[in-house]
Amino acid sequence: MDMTARKLLEAFSVACPKTLREEDWQRLYAFTLHVHRRHIVPTNRTVRDYLISQGCSLQKASWLSNQFHHLSDILKLYDEKDHSESS
Repeated sequence: MDMTARKLLEAFSVACPKTLREEDWQRLYAFTLHVHRRHIVPTNRTVRDYLISQGCSLQKASWLSNQFHHLSDILKLYDEKDHSESS
């Protein structure tokens, strides 16, 4: 990951021990959009392990990394549909 991606993920990881609020989701969205736009492909495991290293429980880190994965999949699908419709 690049430095910006790490900083965005770090800002998001602060929310790990708490219930996610709107601003926490916004941080996850910002991270997801950043890595998507730059074609950086962190794996679920990379995200999960980073969140664990920042104090998240395994269960919460796994759930959050799955949320990241779902958001990434939506963006990929959007890109594929957008390109196929514009051709």
